[in-house]
Amino acid sequence: MDKKTRIASHVIAGLLMLAFLGSGATKLMGMEPMPEQFQGWGYPIWFMYLTGLIEVGCAALVAIPKTRLVGGLGLFFTMIGAIGTHLVFAEFGALVAPGVLLALSTTVLWLEQKK
Repeated sequence: MDKKTRIASHVIAGLLMLAFLGSGATKLMGMEPMPEQFQGWGYPIWFMYLTGLIEVGCAALVAIPKTRLVGGLGLFFTMIGAIGTHLVFAEFGALVAPGVLLALSTTVLWLEQKK
């Protein structure tokens, strides 16, 4: 991997880490409106905490170059689930954030496989 690609990988990984630390923390702390949203979608409340744990854990994995691929995969599939939920409930305005995070996760995966 050349220097520019390596820098891009670090920058995108840093953005993902920050986004998912924040997102996961809001779920783990049960901050509004997370509990109501998860219940409205028909998910049990424990699923909100599990999702938060996955997001924070994968954010940590993405921050470390040696575990970035695993963390990126976890975030990729988490965003597929988020997008699916928003589509099922016709929450089209809510697709932007998970769509951007899916694109960033995909970019990290693509850059990592180039190693």
